[in-house]
Amino acid sequence: MTEKIKRSYIIICGFADVVAGGPIYDRNKLLYMEQQGWNIVAIPTSKGKKVYIKGLEKFHGRYVPFIHDMPNDYTPKQRKKLINYLETFIPSEQSEIVIETGTDYTAYWGEELARRVKGKHIVVFLDEENSRLNRDVSVFFKYKYDRGELACISAKSMQMIFGRYWDLPLSKCYGLNCYCSNTVEDYLYPALDVIPEVDFCIGYVGRLEKHYVKGIVQEIAFFLQKHVTKSFYVVFFGGAYSISTITEIEKVFDKIPNVKIHVTGYLYPLPLKALKRCNVLIAGSGSALAAAKAGVPSVLIDMYDSTPTGILSLDPESHTFYQGVGVNYIKCPLGSGLNDYLNWLLLENPVLNVPTYDFNKEGEIMSTCFGEHIRFLRNSELVQDYFNFDTLPLSDAQKTKRFLRSFLGLRLFEIIYKLRLKYVAWRQRCVVR
Repeated sequence: MTEKIKRSYIIICGFADVVAGGPIYDRNKLLYMEQQGWNIVAIPTSKGKKVYIKGLEKFHGRYVPFIHDMPNDYTPKQRKKLINYLETFIPSEQSEIVIETGTDYTAYWGEELARRVKGKHIVVFLDEENSRLNRDVSVFFKYKYDRGELACISAKSMQMIFGRYWDLPLSKCYGLNCYCSNTVEDYLYPALDVIPEVDFCIGYVGRLEKHYVKGIVQEIAFFLQKHVTKSFYVVFFGGAYSISTITEIEKVFDKIPNVKIHVTGYLYPLPLKALKRCNVLIAGSGSALAAAKAGVPSVLIDMYDSTPTGILSLDPESHTFYQGVGVNYIKCPLGSGLNDYLNWLLLENPVLNVPTYDFNKEGEIMSTCFGEHIRFLRNSELVQDYFNFDTLPLSDAQKTKRFLRSFLGLRLFEIIYKLRLKYVAWRQRCVVR
């Protein structure tokens, strides 16, 4: 009898993927991979204990507090200790180990863990932009790119993020469809079961820190102020890391008398009935696909210029694809701005031929996307080799942290560092008051 091959797929996932949902932590993807014979372990980088995506509790590992630091922020002895901890996540006696990361900070430790267990590490970058990257760390990503171990959520994203650091024509960029299948479900969400009697309901779908959200909020506010005889309800289907982000949004609408707003906070999956109560939805990136599944006219906001691309219409027969799904773009005849789209959709009420989304085909889409990921994995460099982070220069701040960690020890340093952060936050609140 042939012995069954033991394979492990280790996913080091960022805050948004666990708390807000995301393609790297997609339920159907992980369950499908498990059916294909993979042992799945998800290592979360946030301290939140709640797993918002039902069915993923069994994959959810322990919190890793140090993963936001660079490996070379630590002495070799300390780094070894931390990698020992990461290694405890790996099932024993595995024939094949694959580690997938989706952000810059998880990628650094994913590489170190892969070196330890002699596994394959692939980076599927989920960011459309990233202010943390610089020319120094880009050397690591160029190394992964040259080995065929770096892809992005789209070819355009790869060029926008990494094209500033090395010559990277669009034809040489790797985009992988990171479809997220479990974003919308039909369940009761009491907070939105009864929307007040208003003329129109406008919804935004996505995290509130996205750089284009401020512009969307201003455009909606401008539209409301132009139509004071109408009443509106604006729902933000999303949350924010900082309460101040939500406070700033609320301030914009405070002085507008004809609107009420509701911010759901982190919500996963999205409630289908609540989405359907909106007359129009606005979203960017993968959130636009989730919005379009509700069958409500959904305006896709371009991630790079913050302007509407069009109304996203899901169409399996289309040869135009957006993140792995066939789509059509319906353009507004009044103009290209968000206010033009709001005027057209809400006041002129055009008849749009928007196909109904078939939720029964999500498994088929997921199978196709996963097959694409596996081909990417198999086409990458076969010879084992790993990046040496000690070759990267350290900033003065990193040198200071490394010295203090060496002098104080990891535990005492973390206690003092957290106390310092709390003190800084307290001082900032005092200044604001």
